[in-house]
Amino acid sequence: MNISFLGFGELGKQVELLLNSSNYDYPRFYFDDKLSRTSNNHFYFNEYINHINNSLWLLCVGYKHMSLRLKLITEISNASGKLLNLVHPTAYVSPLANVSSGSLIYPMCNLDKEVFLGKGVLINNSVTISHNCEIQDGSYISPGVTISGNVKIGQASFVGSGTVISNDIVIGNHVHIGIGTVITQDVPDDAWVIGNPQKILNKPFKLN
Repeated sequence: MNISFLGFGELGKQVELLLNSSNYDYPRFYFDDKLSRTSNNHFYFNEYINHINNSLWLLCVGYKHMSLRLKLITEISNASGKLLNLVHPTAYVSPLANVSSGSLIYPMCNLDKEVFLGKGVLINNSVTISHNCEIQDGSYISPGVTISGNVKIGQASFVGSGTVISNDIVIGNHVHIGIGTVITQDVPDDAWVIGNPQKILNKPFKLN
């Protein structure tokens, strides 16, 4: 069995460090158009489709490509390839949490009881997720986010660093939440939100 990285920019390098903290010791393959082709384990990104059935996949497509993240999760899930879970040793995941395939949980995170992560969810450094929360497929939670209890986040949504989400909030699909936002009300699908208190913008902001 091989472990394959889909994308190998800065996010891919972070994920490889996460992999190095695990017990997996399989050959590694890298799919990214910016890599040198001098090695037989480096491929162009779109070549992943030819290898989809014989790898454990790590999704390293970043927050600027949320729709692509969801597309790749769907393609791999519909084939016989497998998305690999990685949890850093310093992260705490309650035994009563439910973590789906392809989830990446970085250092110093805390996932409480009855938390559900869908496929391909990325939880970055020092994130706290309280009880009875649900984060659906492909979503990306940035460092230092605090998610209170009974929160639902839809598919392919991005939550910026330092965001605080209050109890009993529903956040839709394909939402983008800017750095340091305080969410106290539900957020509809496709919204771009920033500020304290939260404000839904008429046009997208720049993702740095």
